[in-house]
Amino acid sequence: MRSPSPSSAAARTPLISAALSILLLAGCAETRMTDRVAVGGVPSSSPPLLNPVVQAVDLGRTLLVPITGFRSGDPDQVRREAEVERVVRETVAGLPIRQTVTPDTLLGAPPEGGWAGIDEGRLVAAARAAGLDTVLILRVDDYARTGAITVALAVPPVTWETETKVAVQVRLLDVRSGTVRTDLRRLRERGGLFALRGHDELPAELSATVRSLIASKE
Repeated sequence: MRSPSPSSAAARTPLISAALSILLLAGCAETRMTDRVAVGGVPSSSPPLLNPVVQAVDLGRTLLVPITGFRSGDPDQVRREAEVERVVRETVAGLPIRQTVTPDTLLGAPPEGGWAGIDEGRLVAAARAAGLDTVLILRVDDYARTGAITVALAVPPVTWETETKVAVQVRLLDVRSGTVRTDLRRLRERGGLFALRGHDELPAELSATVRSLIASKE
């Protein structure tokens, strides 16, 4: 039996190393979170806070307003909006908030275009009339999975990268004074080179983002 020549063995070494690297990297996903804080009503970049912006127990009796900011014309928009609202409501229901009500309970059917188009003053007034303490607006304007495959004359010849991206803006209004207590947008991205991320992972990512914003310690 002929032994492989040193030159052929050397040629295979990079391929073997590349294959091992792919096996080690596949399925590994990095999580990145960044915050943007509103200063004077104008969102501005800031270092990641990466900590909850409020304790759930401090919200008291709360009017929860889940809204979306998706671009119109998306053929999957209705399903995505329904999924986002369901996940937000279920996540908030699992937090130790004294009481949670939704706008339809106080104001009936939403206006055309959804609750995103309603004046915040009406929300505060309705919450005040109902004896609530806080208006909690959770706006989801990014809820997507992206991916790309690259083929090149390189080692490895094929690479892929997938990522889930969720952005949640939390806006807290004090019902008694009508002032804004908090206005922060948190972006959570998870994925990377050789990671495999699917659309079915978006609900868990959204729930994790909401829970990262509102502390659940009692």
